[in-house]
Amino acid sequence: MSERTGAVGTEPDSPPPAEDEKPAVVGQRKPEPDPVEPVEPDEDEEDSPVRISSRPTARTTEMIPAPGAGLLALLALAWFGTTLWVLQREISTSVTDAVAIASAAISLPTVVSASLVAGAAAALVAVNLIARAGWTPAASTRWAGALVTSIAVGLLGALGVIAGYDGPGSRVLAATIAAASVVGGALAGLRPTSVIAAVLSGALTVFAVQFVLNYLDFGVISGSSTLAAIVAGLVAGLVPYFYLRRVTRRDTTEGGALRWPFYMVTGAGVGITLLVTEAVTRIGGAQVLDAVAALSDFDRAFRAHVDADRLTYTLIVFFVGALTTTIAFGRTLPSKKRVQL
Repeated sequence: MSERTGAVGTEPDSPPPAEDEKPAVVGQRKPEPDPVEPVEPDEDEEDSPVRISSRPTARTTEMIPAPGAGLLALLALAWFGTTLWVLQREISTSVTDAVAIASAAISLPTVVSASLVAGAAAALVAVNLIARAGWTPAASTRWAGALVTSIAVGLLGALGVIAGYDGPGSRVLAATIAAASVVGGALAGLRPTSVIAAVLSGALTVFAVQFVLNYLDFGVISGSSTLAAIVAGLVAGLVPYFYLRRVTRRDTTEGGALRWPFYMVTGAGVGITLLVTEAVTRIGGAQVLDAVAALSDFDRAFRAHVDADRLTYTLIVFFVGALTTTIAFGRTLPSKKRVQL
Protein backbone atom coordinates (compact mmCIF):
# COMPACT_ATOMS: atom_id res chain seq x y z
CA MET A 1 0.00 0.00 0.00
CA SER A 2 2.82 2.32 0.69
CA GLU A 3 4.35 1.59 -2.68
CA ARG A 4 1.00 2.02 -4.42
CA THR A 5 0.31 5.21 -2.66
CA GLY A 6 3.77 6.29 -3.52
CA ALA A 7 3.21 5.24 -7.08
CA VAL A 8 -0.16 6.84 -7.13
CA GLY A 9 1.26 9.87 -5.48
CA THR A 10 4.04 10.04 -8.01
CA GLU A 11 1.74 9.83 -11.01
CA PRO A 12 -0.58 12.69 -10.14
CA ASP A 13 2.21 14.34 -8.24
CA SER A 14 3.51 16.07 -11.35
CA PRO A 15 0.29 18.03 -12.29
CA PRO A 16 -1.24 18.68 -8.84
CA PRO A 17 1.91 19.83 -7.19
CA ALA A 18 2.38 22.11 -10.18
CA GLU A 19 -1.02 23.60 -9.32
CA ASP A 20 -0.34 23.40 -5.60
CA GLU A 21 3.01 24.97 -6.04
CA LYS A 22 1.58 27.85 -8.08
CA PRO A 23 -0.11 29.53 -5.13
CA ALA A 24 3.12 29.23 -3.18
CA VAL A 25 5.10 30.43 -6.17
CA VAL A 26 2.52 33.09 -7.06
CA GLY A 27 2.83 34.55 -3.64
CA GLN A 28 6.55 34.87 -4.24
CA ARG A 29 6.33 35.85 -7.90
CA LYS A 30 3.64 38.56 -7.88
CA PRO A 31 5.47 40.62 -10.50
CA GLU A 32 4.66 37.95 -13.14
CA PRO A 33 0.83 38.29 -13.26
CA ASP A 34 0.77 42.04 -12.55
CA PRO A 35 2.19 43.28 -15.87
CA VAL A 36 0.21 40.70 -17.86
CA GLU A 37 -3.36 40.82 -16.54
CA PRO A 38 -4.13 44.17 -14.79
CA VAL A 39 -1.94 46.52 -16.82
CA GLU A 40 -3.43 45.95 -20.28
CA PRO A 41 -7.09 46.63 -19.37
CA ASP A 42 -6.11 49.59 -17.18
CA GLU A 43 -4.32 51.27 -20.06
CA ASP A 44 -7.28 50.68 -22.40
CA GLU A 45 -9.73 52.02 -19.84
CA GLU A 46 -7.72 55.11 -18.93
CA ASP A 47 -6.69 56.28 -22.41
CA SER A 48 -10.16 57.10 -23.72
CA PRO A 49 -11.42 59.17 -20.74
CA VAL A 50 -8.21 61.19 -20.53
CA ARG A 51 -8.33 62.23 -24.18
CA ILE A 52 -12.03 63.05 -24.10
CA SER A 53 -12.26 64.97 -20.83
CA SER A 54 -9.17 67.14 -20.75
CA ARG A 55 -8.39 68.70 -24.12
CA PRO A 56 -11.80 69.36 -25.67
CA THR A 57 -13.15 70.75 -22.41
CA ALA A 58 -10.34 73.30 -22.17
CA ARG A 59 -10.83 74.40 -25.76
CA THR A 60 -14.58 74.74 -25.54
CA THR A 61 -14.44 76.88 -22.41
CA GLU A 62 -12.00 79.25 -24.08
CA MET A 63 -13.98 79.94 -27.24
CA ILE A 64 -17.67 79.59 -26.40
CA PRO A 65 -19.56 82.20 -28.49
CA ALA A 66 -21.38 84.87 -26.50
CA PRO A 67 -25.15 84.65 -27.09
CA GLY A 68 -26.93 87.69 -28.50
CA ALA A 69 -23.79 89.29 -29.96
CA GLY A 70 -25.54 90.05 -33.24
CA LEU A 71 -28.37 91.91 -31.51
CA LEU A 72 -25.89 93.83 -29.37
CA ALA A 73 -23.98 94.85 -32.50
CA LEU A 74 -27.15 96.09 -34.22
CA LEU A 75 -28.16 98.15 -31.19
CA ALA A 76 -24.65 99.53 -30.73
CA LEU A 77 -24.32 100.53 -34.38
CA ALA A 78 -27.75 102.15 -34.30
CA TRP A 79 -26.80 104.14 -31.21
CA PHE A 80 -23.47 105.12 -32.79
CA GLY A 81 -25.23 106.35 -35.91
CA THR A 82 -27.70 108.33 -33.79
CA THR A 83 -24.93 110.09 -31.85
CA LEU A 84 -23.15 110.96 -35.11
CA TRP A 85 -26.37 112.39 -36.50
CA VAL A 86 -26.91 114.49 -33.37
CA LEU A 87 -23.31 115.73 -33.51
CA GLN A 88 -23.65 116.68 -37.17
CA ARG A 89 -26.93 118.46 -36.51
CA GLU A 90 -25.54 120.49 -33.61
CA ILE A 91 -22.49 121.51 -35.61
CA SER A 92 -24.44 122.38 -38.74
CA THR A 93 -26.84 124.63 -36.82
CA SER A 94 -24.00 126.56 -35.16
CA VAL A 95 -23.71 130.20 -36.19
CA THR A 96 -19.94 130.51 -35.89
CA ASP A 97 -16.96 128.17 -35.85
CA ALA A 98 -16.45 128.85 -32.14
CA VAL A 99 -19.97 127.68 -31.37
CA ALA A 100 -19.46 124.66 -33.60
CA ILE A 101 -16.28 123.69 -31.73
CA ALA A 102 -18.00 124.15 -28.38
CA SER A 103 -20.92 121.96 -29.49
CA ALA A 104 -18.49 119.31 -30.72
CA ALA A 105 -16.59 119.37 -27.42
CA ILE A 106 -19.78 118.89 -25.41
CA SER A 107 -20.98 115.97 -27.56
CA LEU A 108 -17.54 114.37 -27.99
CA PRO A 109 -17.61 112.07 -24.89
CA THR A 110 -21.02 110.68 -25.89
CA VAL A 111 -19.90 110.00 -29.46
CA VAL A 112 -16.61 108.47 -28.32
CA SER A 113 -18.34 106.09 -25.90
CA ALA A 114 -20.82 105.08 -28.61
CA SER A 115 -17.95 104.47 -31.03
CA LEU A 116 -16.07 102.34 -28.49
CA VAL A 117 -19.12 100.17 -27.75
CA ALA A 118 -20.00 99.85 -31.45
CA GLY A 119 -16.46 98.78 -32.33
CA ALA A 120 -16.43 96.25 -29.47
CA ALA A 121 -19.85 94.82 -30.38
CA ALA A 122 -18.99 94.44 -34.07
CA ALA A 123 -15.64 92.86 -33.17
CA LEU A 124 -17.41 90.46 -30.82
CA VAL A 125 -19.53 89.22 -33.73
CA ALA A 126 -16.33 88.55 -35.68
CA VAL A 127 -14.86 86.64 -32.71
CA ASN A 128 -18.05 84.57 -32.47
CA LEU A 129 -17.88 83.70 -36.17
CA ILE A 130 -14.28 82.56 -35.74
CA ALA A 131 -15.28 80.45 -32.73
CA ARG A 132 -18.21 78.86 -34.59
CA ALA A 133 -15.93 77.82 -37.45
CA GLY A 134 -15.32 74.56 -35.57
CA TRP A 135 -11.65 75.01 -34.82
CA THR A 136 -9.64 76.74 -32.12
CA PRO A 137 -7.73 79.65 -33.69
CA ALA A 138 -4.57 81.19 -32.38
CA ALA A 139 -4.79 84.33 -30.28
CA SER A 140 -3.34 86.36 -33.15
CA THR A 141 -6.16 85.24 -35.45
CA ARG A 142 -8.80 86.21 -32.90
CA TRP A 143 -7.24 89.61 -32.28
CA ALA A 144 -6.79 90.23 -36.01
CA GLY A 145 -10.46 89.53 -36.73
CA ALA A 146 -11.57 91.80 -33.89
CA LEU A 147 -9.27 94.67 -34.87
CA VAL A 148 -10.10 94.55 -38.57
CA THR A 149 -13.81 94.70 -37.81
CA SER A 150 -13.44 97.57 -35.36
CA ILE A 151 -11.22 99.50 -37.78
CA ALA A 152 -13.94 99.23 -40.42
CA VAL A 153 -16.52 100.61 -37.98
CA GLY A 154 -14.17 103.42 -36.94
CA LEU A 155 -13.46 104.41 -40.53
CA LEU A 156 -17.17 104.60 -41.31
CA GLY A 157 -17.70 106.85 -38.31
CA ALA A 158 -14.76 109.06 -39.23
CA LEU A 159 -15.99 109.42 -42.80
CA GLY A 160 -19.41 110.36 -41.46
CA VAL A 161 -17.90 113.13 -39.33
CA ILE A 162 -15.81 114.54 -42.17
CA ALA A 163 -18.71 114.37 -44.62
CA GLY A 164 -21.03 116.21 -42.22
CA TYR A 165 -18.53 118.77 -40.89
CA ASP A 166 -15.41 119.95 -42.69
CA GLY A 167 -14.57 122.84 -40.39
CA PRO A 168 -11.86 123.39 -37.77
CA GLY A 169 -11.08 120.31 -35.73
CA SER A 170 -13.11 117.98 -37.92
CA ARG A 171 -10.19 115.67 -38.61
CA VAL A 172 -9.28 115.56 -34.93
CA LEU A 173 -12.85 114.56 -34.13
CA ALA A 174 -12.79 111.91 -36.85
CA ALA A 175 -9.47 110.46 -35.65
CA THR A 176 -10.64 110.38 -32.03
CA ILE A 177 -13.86 108.58 -32.94
CA ALA A 178 -11.98 106.05 -35.08
CA ALA A 179 -9.43 105.44 -32.30
CA ALA A 180 -12.23 104.76 -29.82
CA SER A 181 -13.67 102.10 -32.11
CA VAL A 182 -10.29 100.39 -32.42
CA VAL A 183 -9.87 100.40 -28.63
CA GLY A 184 -13.28 98.75 -28.35
CA GLY A 185 -12.21 96.09 -30.84
CA ALA A 186 -9.11 95.37 -28.77
CA LEU A 187 -11.27 94.91 -25.67
CA ALA A 188 -13.54 92.51 -27.57
CA GLY A 189 -10.57 90.20 -28.14
CA LEU A 190 -10.38 89.40 -24.42
CA ARG A 191 -11.77 86.21 -22.87
CA PRO A 192 -14.24 84.97 -21.85
CA THR A 193 -16.45 86.48 -24.53
CA SER A 194 -19.56 86.20 -22.37
CA VAL A 195 -18.10 88.77 -19.96
CA ILE A 196 -17.46 91.22 -22.82
CA ALA A 197 -20.99 90.72 -24.12
CA ALA A 198 -22.41 91.25 -20.63
CA VAL A 199 -20.51 94.54 -20.29
CA LEU A 200 -21.78 95.68 -23.70
CA SER A 201 -25.36 94.88 -22.73
CA GLY A 202 -24.91 96.94 -19.57
CA ALA A 203 -23.34 99.83 -21.48
CA LEU A 204 -26.17 99.96 -24.02
CA THR A 205 -28.75 99.93 -21.22
CA VAL A 206 -26.90 102.74 -19.43
CA PHE A 207 -26.95 104.74 -22.67
CA ALA A 208 -30.71 104.31 -22.82
CA VAL A 209 -31.06 105.36 -19.17
CA GLN A 210 -28.89 108.41 -19.82
CA PHE A 211 -31.08 109.38 -22.75
CA VAL A 212 -34.26 109.11 -20.68
CA LEU A 213 -32.78 110.99 -17.72
CA ASN A 214 -31.47 113.73 -19.99
CA TYR A 215 -34.92 114.02 -21.51
CA LEU A 216 -36.31 114.39 -17.98
CA ASP A 217 -33.66 117.07 -17.31
CA PHE A 218 -31.56 115.19 -14.76
CA GLY A 219 -28.31 116.61 -16.16
CA VAL A 220 -26.53 113.33 -16.90
CA ILE A 221 -24.26 114.74 -19.58
CA SER A 222 -22.69 117.21 -17.18
CA GLY A 223 -22.72 114.63 -14.40
CA SER A 224 -24.41 117.08 -12.03
CA SER A 225 -26.95 114.59 -10.74
CA THR A 226 -25.73 112.05 -8.19
CA LEU A 227 -29.10 110.30 -8.37
CA ALA A 228 -28.66 109.77 -12.11
CA ALA A 229 -25.21 108.27 -11.52
CA ILE A 230 -26.54 105.89 -8.86
CA VAL A 231 -29.39 104.77 -11.14
CA ALA A 232 -26.93 104.20 -13.98
CA GLY A 233 -24.65 102.25 -11.63
CA LEU A 234 -27.50 99.98 -10.54
CA VAL A 235 -28.37 99.31 -14.18
CA ALA A 236 -24.69 98.75 -15.01
CA GLY A 237 -24.54 96.07 -12.32
CA LEU A 238 -27.88 94.30 -12.71
CA VAL A 239 -28.08 93.97 -16.50
CA PRO A 240 -24.66 92.25 -16.89
CA TYR A 241 -25.48 90.06 -13.89
CA PHE A 242 -28.69 88.74 -15.44
CA TYR A 243 -26.88 88.23 -18.75
CA LEU A 244 -24.22 86.08 -17.10
CA ARG A 245 -26.86 84.15 -15.18
CA ARG A 246 -28.53 83.35 -18.49
CA VAL A 247 -25.23 82.15 -19.93
CA THR A 248 -24.68 80.00 -16.83
CA ARG A 249 -28.03 78.26 -17.32
CA ARG A 250 -27.55 77.74 -21.05
CA ASP A 251 -23.97 76.47 -20.86
CA THR A 252 -22.89 74.81 -17.66
CA THR A 253 -19.31 74.42 -18.93
CA GLU A 254 -18.57 78.11 -19.18
CA GLY A 255 -21.02 79.14 -16.48
CA GLY A 256 -19.26 76.93 -13.98
CA ALA A 257 -15.99 78.76 -14.64
CA LEU A 258 -17.53 82.19 -14.03
CA ARG A 259 -17.02 82.78 -10.34
CA TRP A 260 -17.28 85.85 -8.17
CA PRO A 261 -14.30 87.80 -9.65
CA PHE A 262 -15.82 87.55 -13.14
CA TYR A 263 -19.12 88.93 -11.89
CA MET A 264 -17.46 91.78 -10.02
CA VAL A 265 -15.36 92.76 -13.04
CA THR A 266 -18.44 92.56 -15.24
CA GLY A 267 -20.38 94.85 -12.92
CA ALA A 268 -17.52 97.34 -13.00
CA GLY A 269 -17.17 96.91 -16.77
CA VAL A 270 -19.46 99.78 -17.74
CA GLY A 271 -17.53 102.09 -15.43
CA ILE A 272 -14.28 100.86 -16.94
CA THR A 273 -15.69 101.56 -20.40
CA LEU A 274 -16.55 105.10 -19.35
CA LEU A 275 -13.06 105.56 -17.88
CA VAL A 276 -11.48 104.39 -21.16
CA THR A 277 -13.83 106.76 -23.00
CA GLU A 278 -12.66 109.61 -20.76
CA ALA A 279 -9.02 108.81 -21.51
CA VAL A 280 -9.59 108.62 -25.28
CA THR A 281 -11.59 111.85 -25.22
CA ARG A 282 -8.98 113.82 -23.29
CA ILE A 283 -6.02 112.46 -25.24
CA GLY A 284 -7.46 112.30 -28.76
CA GLY A 285 -9.71 115.35 -28.51
CA ALA A 286 -7.23 117.52 -26.60
CA GLN A 287 -6.95 119.96 -29.50
CA VAL A 288 -10.70 120.54 -29.67
CA LEU A 289 -11.07 120.76 -25.88
CA ASP A 290 -8.18 123.21 -25.61
CA ALA A 291 -9.68 125.32 -28.38
CA VAL A 292 -12.89 125.61 -26.38
CA ALA A 293 -11.01 126.50 -23.21
CA ALA A 294 -9.13 129.24 -25.07
CA LEU A 295 -12.32 131.04 -26.13
CA SER A 296 -12.88 132.77 -22.78
CA ASP A 297 -12.44 132.42 -19.06
CA PHE A 298 -16.03 131.31 -18.74
CA ASP A 299 -15.52 128.55 -21.31
CA ARG A 300 -12.35 127.43 -19.53
CA ALA A 301 -14.16 127.24 -16.19
CA PHE A 302 -17.13 125.52 -17.78
CA ARG A 303 -14.91 122.87 -19.36
CA ALA A 304 -13.14 122.17 -16.05
CA HIS A 305 -16.47 121.89 -14.27
CA VAL A 306 -17.96 119.53 -16.85
CA ASP A 307 -14.83 117.35 -16.93
CA ALA A 308 -14.79 117.01 -13.13
CA ASP A 309 -18.50 116.19 -12.93
CA ARG A 310 -18.24 113.66 -15.73
CA LEU A 311 -15.36 111.92 -13.96
CA THR A 312 -17.37 111.82 -10.72
CA TYR A 313 -20.30 110.33 -12.60
CA THR A 314 -18.03 107.65 -14.10
CA LEU A 315 -16.55 106.68 -10.73
CA ILE A 316 -19.99 106.37 -9.15
CA VAL A 317 -21.12 104.08 -11.98
CA PHE A 318 -17.92 102.06 -11.55
CA PHE A 319 -18.25 101.42 -7.81
CA VAL A 320 -22.04 101.07 -7.68
CA GLY A 321 -22.02 98.65 -10.62
CA ALA A 322 -19.31 96.44 -9.10
CA LEU A 323 -21.00 96.44 -5.71
CA THR A 324 -24.45 95.68 -7.16
CA THR A 325 -23.22 92.69 -9.17
CA THR A 326 -21.25 91.32 -6.23
CA ILE A 327 -24.26 91.53 -3.91
CA ALA A 328 -26.56 89.98 -6.52
CA PHE A 329 -24.12 87.11 -7.06
CA GLY A 330 -23.70 86.59 -3.32
CA ARG A 331 -27.45 86.28 -2.87
CA THR A 332 -27.46 83.18 -5.10
CA LEU A 333 -24.84 81.34 -3.04
CA PRO A 334 -25.56 78.98 -0.11
CA SER A 335 -25.03 80.41 3.35
CA LYS A 336 -21.66 78.68 3.84
CA LYS A 337 -20.28 80.00 0.57
CA ARG A 338 -21.55 83.49 1.38
CA VAL A 339 -19.39 83.51 4.48
CA GLN A 340 -16.36 82.48 2.42
CA LEU A 341 -17.16 85.14 -0.21
